[in-house]
Amino acid sequence: MAKTLELSVHIQDSIIFLSIVSTPFLKLVRNYVRPDLLSVDIAYWVLKACYAYYDLTKEAPGDHLCDVLDDQIKGVAQSKRDLIYHFVDRVSQMKPPNTDYVISKLNAFVKTREFELAAVEFVNLVDKQQFPEAELLMHNTLKRGIEQVNLGCDYLHDFSFLNRPPENAPLLRLGIKHFDPLRVFHRSELCCILGGYKGKKSWMGIHFGKMALLQGLDVLHISHENSLEETEARYDRAIGALANEDFLHKPVTIQYIDKKTGKLRSMREQRPCILDNGARKNARILMKKYGGRLIIKKYPPYTCDIGEIDRYLDYLERFEHFVPDLFINDFPDIMKPRDAHMATRDQLNELYLHHKRWVDERRMLGLVFSQSTREAIRAKRLTMKHFAEDIRKLSNVDTALGLCQTDIQAEANLATLYVVAARKGKMDVGCGIVQNLDIGQVASDSFEMKLGVKVADEESDSNKDS
Repeated sequence: MAKTLELSVHIQDSIIFLSIVSTPFLKLVRNYVRPDLLSVDIAYWVLKACYAYYDLTKEAPGDHLCDVLDDQIKGVAQSKRDLIYHFVDRVSQMKPPNTDYVISKLNAFVKTREFELAAVEFVNLVDKQQFPEAELLMHNTLKRGIEQVNLGCDYLHDFSFLNRPPENAPLLRLGIKHFDPLRVFHRSELCCILGGYKGKKSWMGIHFGKMALLQGLDVLHISHENSLEETEARYDRAIGALANEDFLHKPVTIQYIDKKTGKLRSMREQRPCILDNGARKNARILMKKYGGRLIIKKYPPYTCDIGEIDRYLDYLERFEHFVPDLFINDFPDIMKPRDAHMATRDQLNELYLHHKRWVDERRMLGLVFSQSTREAIRAKRLTMKHFAEDIRKLSNVDTALGLCQTDIQAEANLATLYVVAARKGKMDVGCGIVQNLDIGQVASDSFEMKLGVKVADEESDSNKDS
């Protein structure tokens, strides 16, 4: 018989977390998932304790777990008891999972297990030529599993929110002084950066990834355009500027806003040479201390489709125990469509809908990139109408950020970053940013600006100063 489908460690941890805090979840899985089906032995004891408490009170144990757990593991060796309590502490501090996603994985597991058991009996019935019984067996087996996937919220009885962080708790801040008060980013949010051709969108993605690592988050960065080596090098440049060790140095031009005069200034400064392999290694070691993890995956253009992303996310979860907090896809417009006969705009609409599904299922922050229309290149400001190919992209994302430069701004290493559209929060707010890409900094400084007002004060002043 084929080996039973296994639940990933992350899903098993999620099952235990929900069993501790969520009565509706326990009610649903109590009669479907036996504790001995979990491959993690320690998880078996905790789930068994959760079931014992639920059978007695019809509620999830919550803060009472340790009381019932003490009774369940009386005969267990002290060394294992210590491991069990350590496991409970670790799971209690994990990120709250998406309940629907956990149940869907659990449902697939239960169904597979039921199919395997039924397959043996089916073969025996066929050998005995008991065809009606065999047909009935398979008919009933196909209907098995956890039928209710979307639990909903039993508002007056479900108090699991007491164990969850606030819904509006931010996941990521960009570390841009004049932008952070205007916009922070959350789990299950799909964000799109809109920009012109060669408009530094990929560099802004690197900035997102760097700031996530600085905040101890796990990052998956998929590239369909830039090579793996180029993406690695950009992270090295972005992160290497943070290092203070005395590596080989080179002079670079630093653009910044003078806080007293508000004018754009420039200066020459010696910075670590991040092209040196020793500096690159030390920059990565420095970033590792924050606790996050970065996985970079390269797909050649027009080779990766929706199914491949599904497979890869499942692979990372099952074999690497890695569920990203930030999922960067640069950029989906050049992915392979599932149906080449569909119109391009319909292909893109389907693709963006699946991106929203991925971030919802795994409670990630998603970041994608979109090309603006030709007339928006070097525009002062991007608007909703500048989304290329299909305006429905806009309805499928939660936040759209505009990143653009006029010709004058580009010469002065300036750009504007602002909120084009938002499902929640303010729109048409933003700031100016200073770019120093020689040292990998797409937003090394920022300044206030009023949208719709020409951002030429700093530019003209800088020209006079130079």
